[in-house]
Amino acid sequence: MLQYTVRELEEMTRVDLRDIAESYGIKFKSKEIKDNMISMIIKAQKEESTEASPVVENKSIKITSLNTTFHSKEDDGYDQPMITVSSGASSGNYPVVGKKVCEVASFFTEILNISPAAKAIVNGKEVSEEYILEKYDTLEFTVQAGRKG
Repeated sequence: MLQYTVRELEEMTRVDLRDIAESYGIKFKSKEIKDNMISMIIKAQKEESTEASPVVENKSIKITSLNTTFHSKEDDGYDQPMITVSSGASSGNYPVVGKKVCEVASFFTEILNISPAAKAIVNGKEVSEEYILEKYDTLEFTVQAGRKG
């Protein structure tokens, strides 16, 4: 089956996305948010490619997909800890507790436009790529803009 990138899917209409989703057996609500539609199609593509390729055991855990659902504190589904991840003007809350900074950076490079030269800052302090994120952490990727003088 044809594989699409996030960028290609973002340029498509909701009707096009529904057609592609149907080929993966995905059904959407009538007013489904376009970002959710894209996420579900990407997930289905990854699952299909994983099923087609042999599983290779690896000791390091890599984020291969991420599903996010936003809840208010009053919702029953609010029990999953979220971490704020930001790079420049882009940011979001994601369930990445227990992941290494390098794994998060790798996964969110395109989504948050993270520069390869960016430094990881957790709770206001620079950390290594091997730092494991904990509940209530805030992760920022920053790049020095320039030097004075």
